[in-house]
Amino acid sequence: MLPLVAFNGTNYLVTWTDMRNDANHDWACDTGEGSCLDIYGRYISKTGAQVGPEFVINNDVGNQLGGTPGFNNGKYLVLINTGVAWDGVSKNFVSGDLYGEFLGGATHNASGTYIYNAGTGVLTVTTAVSDFFCEGLPIGTEVFTIVAITTDTMTGSGDFPTWTRSPAGTANDIVGVWTFSDTGSGDTYTLTANGDGTFSLAAVLVDPEVALDTDEDGTCNNTDIDDDNDGAPDTTDAFPLDSNETLDTDNDGMGNNADTDDDADGLSDAEEAALGTNPLMADSDSDGLSDSEEVTAGRNPLVNEAVIIQIINSSSD
Repeated sequence: MLPLVAFNGTNYLVTWTDMRNDANHDWACDTGEGSCLDIYGRYISKTGAQVGPEFVINNDVGNQLGGTPGFNNGKYLVLINTGVAWDGVSKNFVSGDLYGEFLGGATHNASGTYIYNAGTGVLTVTTAVSDFFCEGLPIGTEVFTIVAITTDTMTGSGDFPTWTRSPAGTANDIVGVWTFSDTGSGDTYTLTANGDGTFSLAAVLVDPEVALDTDEDGTCNNTDIDDDNDGAPDTTDAFPLDSNETLDTDNDGMGNNADTDDDADGLSDAEEAALGTNPLMADSDSDGLSDSEEVTAGRNPLVNEAVIIQIINSSSD
């Protein structure tokens, strides 16, 4: 539904609003459906072949509409209208909050210079140009420790991966064309180290999560514990990609900050503040009736009459 397409010169990014979690396909986020309308994406090559699996761009609680309008400067822009509600009377969506995310393209490149000390194994890499969004070589200087270079493999310390050289070269000499494939994500990297001290790095990132950094803090979403940098960990954040929201008490798809009735009891948060009732609890006195039902009936929503009657009866015995 509602597909949008952008092109980065190598692959197309197709995005769409997906209804797989809207169980009855009524466009409304009904109780128990959790995330209903979500935004998905998939890379497609110029020949029409699928590049990697489809992936979730946004599946916050509630309805999301949106997609990518274009590609520029190494990034796709994805516009997301989150917290959208379906109006069954007008048969239209009621818009929520609109925000944007940058999503890196499937192909990335970097280049610069390097100095390799074969005696100490120290490799100093200075990257001058890079369109990696958050995974890969950033612009600047990084130092790596090389453990061994054989005719066809290169290993290093820490999280430095094992690279394979083809064609084979000279042991302890870094010059050559090296490749590395991440078995977990399917991402592939090709490093060309030239004899004049220059290098180029090309990567095909099959896993789009390594190219998504919502809060642009330099840590990709797949390793960032707080994607929107709002102070609430993703594990407890009802809106992990929306820095303006963290809670959705009534699970209506609208965050508490934007929701005027957080507990969906029929009384607005402002009315509950005036009454002294709990705006995050539909039945403040736990008597089985919602706060609004008690107010409508002329009862005190802060007093559990059944408990008081029980106390009175106990006292009279």
